[in-house]
Amino acid sequence: MIDHYDSCCCRITELLLKDNKLAKNHLIAIYVYTDSQVFKDFNNDARSGKQNYKDKSYKWYSLHFLLTDAIRILKKQNKCIKTYYGTKVKFNEDVKNHEVRFGSFASSSLNNERATFFGTVSCFEIHTCEGADVTKYSKLKREQEVLIPPYEKFKVIDVKTKDQEGAWCDTVFTLESTGRKSDLNGALFK
Repeated sequence: MIDHYDSCCCRITELLLKDNKLAKNHLIAIYVYTDSQVFKDFNNDARSGKQNYKDKSYKWYSLHFLLTDAIRILKKQNKCIKTYYGTKVKFNEDVKNHEVRFGSFASSSLNNERATFFGTVSCFEIHTCEGADVTKYSKLKREQEVLIPPYEKFKVIDVKTKDQEGAWCDTVFTLESTGRKSDLNGALFK
């Protein structure tokens, strides 16, 4: 545990010296999110813990705030990015032209081959305009990670199955960003 902590501290110090866009707490939040199993519990609670957020029993306020703020800071360039996300879960294919969102932070990749490491059952080609490339801040640089916030909405513009040209998974959903949605804006302060 000490070696892991020392490694994290050294990496964050190195990043702070090279890059002054993000504060130390932002860097720690990204590092923790990308280096541990924390993201699984965190994202499960983000998807199903809306009531906990509103009744002030949500245990992830700080991490949620710091990741959201880091994405906001890194997104100053206002450009959209094409990313990929692979899963081992089968999703309903009859969703073309529907609006969707992940409902939690989504770790996508700039590389579709890296995305298939996480699953090839249902995969996503995502055109995100709210997500931010966190590769240089991540513990796992090889994943070429783009972090998509839970409030970004998408329209499903195409669905391809493995027998169709251009499908790199069993089913590939193509998502186009349509803006933002959040039911939690200011819920902590109401």
